[in-house]
Amino acid sequence: MEVREQSGEPTPLRVLALDAPGPAGRLLEGVRGGGHPPGLRVEFCTSAAALLQRFWRAGAEAALVPVASGDEGSLAALRQLRLHARSLALVAVRDPADGAIVAEATRRGAGAVLLPSELEAGELARCVRHAVERHRMLCELEEARERERHLATHDPVTELPNRLLFSDRLGQAVAAARRRGDRLAVLVMDLDEFKAVNDTLGHAAGDRLLAELGARLVSCIRRSDTAARLGGDEFGVLITHLRDETAAARVAEKIVAELARPIDLDGREYVASVAIGIALHPRDGSTPEDLIKNADAAMFNAKESGGGRYVFFAQEMNTRAEERLSLESRLRLALARQELRLHYQPQVDVDTGRIAGAEALLRWQNPELGLVPPAGFLPLAEDTRLIVPIGAFVLHEACAQARRYDAHGFAGCRIAVNVSGHQVHEGNLVRLVSEALEESGLSPDRLELELTESALLRDVDAIIDTLDGLKGLGVRLALDDFGTGYSGLAYLKRLPLDVLKIDRLFVRGMAQDPADETLTAAIVAIAEGLGLEHVAEGVETTEQLERLRALGCRRMQGFLFSPPVEAEAFVALLCAAKRDGLGRGGAAG
Repeated sequence: MEVREQSGEPTPLRVLALDAPGPAGRLLEGVRGGGHPPGLRVEFCTSAAALLQRFWRAGAEAALVPVASGDEGSLAALRQLRLHARSLALVAVRDPADGAIVAEATRRGAGAVLLPSELEAGELARCVRHAVERHRMLCELEEARERERHLATHDPVTELPNRLLFSDRLGQAVAAARRRGDRLAVLVMDLDEFKAVNDTLGHAAGDRLLAELGARLVSCIRRSDTAARLGGDEFGVLITHLRDETAAARVAEKIVAELARPIDLDGREYVASVAIGIALHPRDGSTPEDLIKNADAAMFNAKESGGGRYVFFAQEMNTRAEERLSLESRLRLALARQELRLHYQPQVDVDTGRIAGAEALLRWQNPELGLVPPAGFLPLAEDTRLIVPIGAFVLHEACAQARRYDAHGFAGCRIAVNVSGHQVHEGNLVRLVSEALEESGLSPDRLELELTESALLRDVDAIIDTLDGLKGLGVRLALDDFGTGYSGLAYLKRLPLDVLKIDRLFVRGMAQDPADETLTAAIVAIAEGLGLEHVAEGVETTEQLERLRALGCRRMQGFLFSPPVEAEAFVALLCAAKRDGLGRGGAAG
């Protein structure tokens, strides 16, 4: 769109002209001697360097550059202007007899090549304006292509190279290292609990966090190294010209410390914890694929060790990683193949011997692996977030099974279901529970959701609405494993709980360690002071039962009464307990 003066005429274009010596210089004599052509403001410069200085200082839309075959100075000036003034439209002027110069001038950067006859009044302005418009369109097209190339190789949130560019640079670095006999290191890192930021503060805050961490990551490495966002909350670093592995360790230590500095997110202080895996070339792999895979395996090992640290790759990690991948693949199919099932462990009222409820416990029966213990697959389900669909299955199945017990005359039996922290923070737990209750027809007060202390106390403010929504449905809430983590007693009174569960860790140690009995007594007192019920789990001996009874605990579960059993066997337990009371050793009587 043309800019016009108040008179309605187009604003004159500012044009710089090269007053070149030699045979090409005479081509602009008509312009030099005739003053400003209509629509143009022409300023002559004695050299390409002087023209560039004037352009950088005051700007211009175009430059007139006389050129001639054999006049290398004029062609060099054209090339220099194109290199250092990308936005300047270059218009070359040639002798009518010098047709050979057109292709060379265009190759050196000219957007248009004029004859002296086209420099006449009026015609020159038209030609220059055309050249300027054409150059602007070409510049915009090139900028669009450059943006497209950048987006294809860079992460839009952090502006760091993406996995594609990181892999390309790693491939080049590995090839160069082979030639020189050099060493290099690949670091793969993963943030702990990043999804909680997205869930509680929103994706905009999560993006700000990633951008800040990306900038800090760059500050920890040399300009010759590469930091990249590989995807999600995973980052990578390539360190070239490595002297020894201690140099990689120092970089990892610096990254851990730098990322751990607090970050303000909407008034909340966030401290990032990162797990880093390190693979070295050539020791840990000779190809980019092997190095990334092995650094990834080391990173998972660091995460399993608690995060906030770095781990060098060791060959046995590959074996564990392959086993983990195989197990994950099987677990993803377990739901569809109906390999997951629930067992039920009774919760007994020790005064009457009757079963007050049951905890639904997940079991996995795999055709190849046999019965996989919960400790063998639940941590993997948590890490891979498979626990979310698995948790939904458990909830629906437990509610349906509790409803089936009504047919046997046990309408008062409650069912307790463990809920993962991922489910709590997903944001749709209230809807999921409501659907399970409606589908099964189970009365809400018969469902008890057990939530872990770590899941609830991680960000109380963010999940209070979810807990209130669950209470609004009429279900009961229990705090599982109370006292085994960093108990936030100040927050405990804010949580709409019904039950505190005494962890088996305290129950098991009561006979040997007076401190465990003291802690158990304190938990009972806290529960009673807050008007909450309390349940002791892991009761295996008569001595434990009597000590708990002496402390005022009346509801218990454990192998003393019964191990977890299948749904049909649980009916038999209900009948026996109703008739005779559930006694010691799992016998009724």
